[in-house]
Amino acid sequence: MKPTAQFRVWLTGRLKALPPGARLPTDRQLAGTFGLSPTTVRRILKTFRDAERVVRISGRGTFVPGRAARVEPAAPATSAENVVSHILNSIRGGQLRRGQSLPPAKQVVHAFGVSHGTVRAAYEALRRQGHVARVGRRYWVGDFRETLTVETKKEVYLFRDGPGDFQHIFREDWLAQAYQKMERELIANGYFLLFAPNAAFPALVKQWRRQKRAPYGFVFFAIDADRYEAVRPAVRELEPLCERLGRGKPRILLDWRLGTVPHRPHGTWVLSRGNLLTVMARELAAYLHRKRHRTALVFGSGPGSILSLAKLRAEIKHLDERFAFRFVLPAPDRRAGTKRRIMARVRAAMAGSPAMPSIVGKYEPVPPAVLLAETFLVRDYDEAYDRFPDAGVWVVQTDREAEAVLNWAAQAGVRIPRALGLISYENNPHFYHLGLSGCYPDYEQIGHQMAHVIIGDFPVARTSRGFVKANALLVEKLTT
Repeated sequence: MKPTAQFRVWLTGRLKALPPGARLPTDRQLAGTFGLSPTTVRRILKTFRDAERVVRISGRGTFVPGRAARVEPAAPATSAENVVSHILNSIRGGQLRRGQSLPPAKQVVHAFGVSHGTVRAAYEALRRQGHVARVGRRYWVGDFRETLTVETKKEVYLFRDGPGDFQHIFREDWLAQAYQKMERELIANGYFLLFAPNAAFPALVKQWRRQKRAPYGFVFFAIDADRYEAVRPAVRELEPLCERLGRGKPRILLDWRLGTVPHRPHGTWVLSRGNLLTVMARELAAYLHRKRHRTALVFGSGPGSILSLAKLRAEIKHLDERFAFRFVLPAPDRRAGTKRRIMARVRAAMAGSPAMPSIVGKYEPVPPAVLLAETFLVRDYDEAYDRFPDAGVWVVQTDREAEAVLNWAAQAGVRIPRALGLISYENNPHFYHLGLSGCYPDYEQIGHQMAHVIIGDFPVARTSRGFVKANALLVEKLTT
């Protein structure tokens, strides 16, 4: 359902529920809530006004027909309205989710410097608008009458490339925890997942046309331009099918790998893995800068990891151009020609990525030779430690590699984190017992956003480039 249609449905429901004379939120608040422009909100409200379904009074606001003329004029944005706007943005961004309670009043009072009365007024406004429900002394996101009467009946298909089972997506993939959250959220809202390979998609569309039915939504796992081109014609056939069935456009989420996203049907959402790498790089760079680090070793898992490392370099150099940034690649084999072959693969990885120049030179032009000069090969951790003693932090790609660093440090007498900080780019449950500090995507938030893209019950926050807006976490534990 489009944001405009969501707004019309919500507005119709609120006009039935509110008493005569009740004031609706301001145009600006409604625009922020539903991801619309103020002009679009005004246009829709004008159609309701022309149909005498609302009363619009200049300088006062929008009211349910009845006693609106006796309502006091609307004041400029109050502290309570600012709190309401902040909470609505948190709901749109996935930081506050259905079934969660709003923060205690004391916490909001401390954070915003407002009174307890202001917080109570804000929470009551959210309740009247239908965004939260009051149960006992707490306010909870969502309408609990809907939550408690959910019936599992809406199909959502998850497609992936190639045959075989789908356990890799939920157990081993980089976003496995996000997919687990997505499935839990879908089930809690009355949806369930079905699974099929990408190659089966065109045949399934034909089958749905014969049966005069269609699933509610579709998720394409780790898709790229070539794979998307193979299914795009069938995707286009879904829209007229849903129109004949009297439904809105199907909800489609593309879990995009790396590279440029091509033209896609209107309303299709994209979760960009490249954007997630950027968000993580930005979070880690801000952390290193905030902690006043001046140098770091960033261990790559091979030439293929150059892309994510280049994103981190761009972000940290943007914050501190004097930061000493060093890429370190493993080269345990010291036979003649080994170093030359590895560096040739690094150059090929740089040259083979069309996005590399824009990533490395995101804020200022950076010749590839500079990146190559910052890339080093080391035989083992002893050599890395001896060669770069000023590096206060090591960043590794996986928790397994972090475990190896901890084992080496214990044998070498290197005290972590006192002598050396250690940060992993992963959050693998198998290594939780090690207390590893990590920088990784906010899997719970991302899975929540993915599910609600399909559900369509509120406008999910987007980035400036139109991607699903995701967050990253920098969690300090025992190794920093």
